[in-house]
Amino acid sequence: MDQTIKIVDEHGVEKEFRYLFGITRQETDEPYGYFVEINSPRPEVVVYKFNSEGQMKDLETQEEWQYAQQDF
Repeated sequence: MDQTIKIVDEHGVEKEFRYLFGITRQETDEPYGYFVEINSPRPEVVVYKFNSEGQMKDLETQEEWQYAQQDF
């Protein structure tokens, strides 16, 4: 199964990412997904949460970022 996605960054550049792993935050029952950039000499890791329709959403609060960082 191909677990890659393309994400357009803040500069309009399309980058390809591979799914690393997912977790569900117990306090809120929100799923989070971790992705690593592929085809890059300096890959970056990004984290998104998913809404009830399965759409990726940016992390919005400091608390969400702290939770995401502790599991990485």
